[in-house]
Amino acid sequence: LGVTEAGGGSDGRIKSAVGIGALLLDGLGDTIRVSLTEDPEFEAAPCISLRTVSERAAGKGIETFDEPGGRREGHFMRRKCEFPIDVPLNADGSVLARVKSSELESLDVAGLCNRLGLRLRKDGDVQKDWKSIDAVVIDGEVTPALKEKLKILLDVPTGVICRPGNGVPDGATLLYDAASVTEALPERLGGYAVAFNGRESAGQIKSVMDLAEPRFIFLKPETQDAVTFVGRRFFSILQSEHVKPVPCMLWFQYPAAGGDVEDDVIVKSSAEYGSLFVDGIGEGMLWDAELLDAELLRESSFNLLQASRMRISKTEFISCPSCGRTLFDLQTTTAKIQERTGHLPGVRIAVMGCIVNGPGEMADADFGYVGSGVGKIDLYVGYECVQRAIPSESAVEALVDLIKEHGRWQEPASEDDDE
Repeated sequence: LGVTEAGGGSDGRIKSAVGIGALLLDGLGDTIRVSLTEDPEFEAAPCISLRTVSERAAGKGIETFDEPGGRREGHFMRRKCEFPIDVPLNADGSVLARVKSSELESLDVAGLCNRLGLRLRKDGDVQKDWKSIDAVVIDGEVTPALKEKLKILLDVPTGVICRPGNGVPDGATLLYDAASVTEALPERLGGYAVAFNGRESAGQIKSVMDLAEPRFIFLKPETQDAVTFVGRRFFSILQSEHVKPVPCMLWFQYPAAGGDVEDDVIVKSSAEYGSLFVDGIGEGMLWDAELLDAELLRESSFNLLQASRMRISKTEFISCPSCGRTLFDLQTTTAKIQERTGHLPGVRIAVMGCIVNGPGEMADADFGYVGSGVGKIDLYVGYECVQRAIPSESAVEALVDLIKEHGRWQEPASEDDDE
């Protein structure tokens, strides 16, 4: 199993893990090949991490259940959900974050914006950006000082999700565990979210959904065991019981494990989240990982949604792993192109080392940058070569000009208005 031209860095590992992991977790495949735009010795570690995902899932299934028809026949259809109007979720895939109340309370407005990927303008206005957290789950008590910070978020709007208690601001969503919902909850602005562990019976799930009438729900398994199958069973019940189709956020937890490093967590998590996302299961995610800092978690969450063909938040790059035919420094050149063009959501750019396989492996890229000779580059629009033998020292700017010529360019966000 492998993913062709996945690229490098965290992004390449996520794409590879989503594609390979989804098959491994279906019991398919017995050999793993991770192909990165990096030196080959760095490709072994993600392979080993993926093998661990498969081994960890073996023999740790759940009770049998009837899976809705279509998935195993290759029919893909993402379910239609009723998104709430008073909680700002993204219909293409939401990114949520859990933040301790003490941490949020200690931040000034600028720190709050940095923590959640928001923009702070010089006039003091706080706005969402391409990769802003959609909603934040508050872990802890809401103090009067924190309440004022949460009001700022609600005005952006960024969703605020709190446990019931004093000090919860108007418009925040109250979070209940499914087991605690035993009677009908009163209507309120912001409504409710319910966290299921995925092992509840069909009757319990339907009862809780009827009593709480949640704006959205979480699937939050209690352990890492068999989360793919817990997710499939849970969604099969949601469909068979005909409960109101509200968005479901996958909330998976990855505590620090002995010997694991950041890349291990990224690969393992991407395989498990991706195995569900690519089958249309889940409308967003809360990635809880002790080894990853807040910025890396946020960036990786958006990369994972994009790798799963859900929410597009940046330029999509396709790049080969390099070989003896490569006629330029592929890693350095790819980095230059990413730095120059990485702010174009919806645009797909392929960077290929040679003309032997390059044009055929660019998939559905909008633009291609392909080595054609020593120090020479060909540029493509789709599969058509439109410029040949451009000197490599000027080829990156020629690519930018080509993107502009086809109306796909936009200037990077100006920092003049930001504080």
